[in-house]
Amino acid sequence: MRTIALLPHIGKPKAVALARSLVPRLLEAGVAICTSPEGAQVLPSSQVCHDTETLHSAEAAIVLGGDGALLMVSRLLYGLDIPILAVNLGRMGFLAAVEPDELDEAVGRLLAGDYSIEARMMIEARVWRDGRCHSAHPALNEVVIARGTFARMISLEASIDNSTLGHFIGDGLIVATPTGSTAYSLSAGGPVVHPAVNAMVVTPICPHSLGARSVVVRGDDEIRIRAETLGHDDELLLSVDGQPGTRLSVGDEILVRRARAVTKLIHFGERTFYDVLGIHLRNPHVWRHGREETAP
Repeated sequence: MRTIALLPHIGKPKAVALARSLVPRLLEAGVAICTSPEGAQVLPSSQVCHDTETLHSAEAAIVLGGDGALLMVSRLLYGLDIPILAVNLGRMGFLAAVEPDELDEAVGRLLAGDYSIEARMMIEARVWRDGRCHSAHPALNEVVIARGTFARMISLEASIDNSTLGHFIGDGLIVATPTGSTAYSLSAGGPVVHPAVNAMVVTPICPHSLGARSVVVRGDDEIRIRAETLGHDDELLLSVDGQPGTRLSVGDEILVRRARAVTKLIHFGERTFYDVLGIHLRNPHVWRHGREETAP
C-alpha cells in the first residue's frame, strides 16, 4: 500500500493525537500520507501531503472519530472507490471496525493486506426545481425532508413509479439506507435492516396519524417526495446524514434513489453486525466507545 489518507475529527483531541502518532508508523513502513483540508490544520505539512489530487488517489483512508466523522468522509470520498478503516472515538460505534486500543494491530493488518471489504449502499437525493436538477446530495445514512423552525406540521406526498406510497402529515419524512436504519429512522420507529439487504426505509417523523408506519421498499426503487401544502412562513429543509439543511422551495420535487457509488468499509472479521446490534439492544444506555460498560 503506497498512499493512505489520514482523516481525524479535528474537534476531538484524542482523534488528533492518534492521527499524529500514526504518522511516523506509516512513514517508516514506506507509506505516503495525505489528508483533507480539515486534517491539514492539525497534521504536519512537512510529513503529510495536503493536496486534493493526492487525497483522491489514496488506496485507503483511516478515519478517527465517531460515526459522524465516517459519514462526512463517505461524502468527501464519494465515487472515488477508496476503502475506509473507521476507528471509534464516539458514542455509538455502529460503523467502526476497531477501537483505539486495537489500532496498532489494525494498521499492521491493513498494511499487510489482511482485511476484508464490505460495500455499504448509498442513496442520492436530487432536488428538481423548474424542470431541472437543482442540486444532488449523496448520503450513507439517510435523507430527511422536514419542517424548519416553526412548530407547524407539513404535508408530504411520497410516490414510487407513479404509484402513491402515502400522504404524510407531521414533522417530515426519512428515507434511510440499511446502514441508516439504526440511526434517525430507528429513533422515529423504523425497523432495523441488515446492511447487506438491497432496500430503503421510508419513515414518517411524528406523523399525525395512527396508521402511518415505516415502509421498506426495494433498493432499486425511485422515491419522489413533494410538499402538498406549505404556509407562507413555513420552512421545508432537506438534510443528509445529519448535516445542516438545505432550504427547499414551494414546487420542488425530491427524487431519492440508490446512488451510483457505495461506501467501502474495511473490516477484520472480529465483530459482525449482529454482535454490535446485540450490544445496543442489551444495553441501550450504557454503550460508550464500542464497549459494554456497567451502569452506575
